[in-house]
Amino acid sequence: MYIYGLGTAIGFGIGYILFKIQDTILGFSLISPWMELNYITTGIISGKSSFSIVFRICGIAGIIASIGLFQLDIHIRRNFYKPAAFCLAIGAILFQVYLIIQYGFFYPALRGMQYQLGFQLP
Repeated sequence: MYIYGLGTAIGFGIGYILFKIQDTILGFSLISPWMELNYITTGIISGKSSFSIVFRICGIAGIIASIGLFQLDIHIRRNFYKPAAFCLAIGAILFQVYLIIQYGFFYPALRGMQYQLGFQLP
């Protein structure tokens, strides 16, 4: 989970792995990764933000794959725990790269700020 601000007090929000909740001067919104992908393909979001969102979506895919592999390991009793742990680690790293690209290495940036609360795990 992370708390972020947009621009100079344009809005604030709380981000989770699968969605973001934000309240801006334009109103309240619940943003899913699929909506962000739609914003990229239609051209609403471009530049560094669109580049970072691709890392976020890939990180989410890695985390969801790890959950599926852990479930396979539980039900089929094959050795899926190593690939699942690998997918989880890659997903968490990609999600962290998303945050660094979007908000800068030390998180405060000109386009907003972000404060991380814990690690980005489901």
